[in-house]
Amino acid sequence: MIGLIGTLIQALSTIDRQYWVLIAGKIVLNVSVGIASAVVGVYLSECAPASLRGTLMSNYNIIQNVGYVLAAATVYGVVNRTDTLNWLLPICLQFVLPAVILATSPFLPESPRWLAGQGRLEEAAAVLRSLRKMTVEYNDEAVMAEVLEIQAAYEDSRRLHDGIGWFELFKGANLRRTLIAIGLQSLQQAQGVSFVSNYILVTLVSLGINNPYTIVLVLYVVLFVSSLGAFYFPDRVGRRTRE
Repeated sequence: MIGLIGTLIQALSTIDRQYWVLIAGKIVLNVSVGIASAVVGVYLSECAPASLRGTLMSNYNIIQNVGYVLAAATVYGVVNRTDTLNWLLPICLQFVLPAVILATSPFLPESPRWLAGQGRLEEAAAVLRSLRKMTVEYNDEAVMAEVLEIQAAYEDSRRLHDGIGWFELFKGANLRRTLIAIGLQSLQQAQGVSFVSNYILVTLVSLGINNPYTIVLVLYVVLFVSSLGAFYFPDRVGRRTRE
């Protein structure tokens, strides 16, 4: 819903070409992107089996890269137009994905971890049966064993963090961890990757490079193809060597 509102604000900004309305719409839209980046990974990790968790977690970035390619292709297709579709079509296409998410989200199963944490074990088991391929090895007994394992992990986590408040983030060794986490996010912006990603087209045009829209489209296609390995390597190679 937030994404739809942000896109609507951006579309309305084209009336009388109101620049600050466009900026406001982009801010609202980016809020929805930030929420999605935080929620999707957690939801996938709680629903996916351990053997596929890395692959499914990587899927979010791959879908983002698909979006980059589609956006670049759209701009490439309308760049020579002289009517309102030149800017209105790329903006309005942002309605599509939020609308699909809004329409299909009621059909998503509840997180098995959340259900197990609430003591709703039968519902958690039913969700796992719908998400897993039932075999001779992975039968009802195995489903309940996984549910109980999830519940035990949830209870251990709750006991570990029971009574701990936000101020604990800034005490002792936790302060260093907090500063490292904040620093990584800050340095991600400071290194300029986001600037290059957002303003690469403007930069190429200002440098007088020929066919900048073609170059951007090719770059995003290369980015998408390069990211496809994330389907395979996280769960096959692993993140660290095993002793």
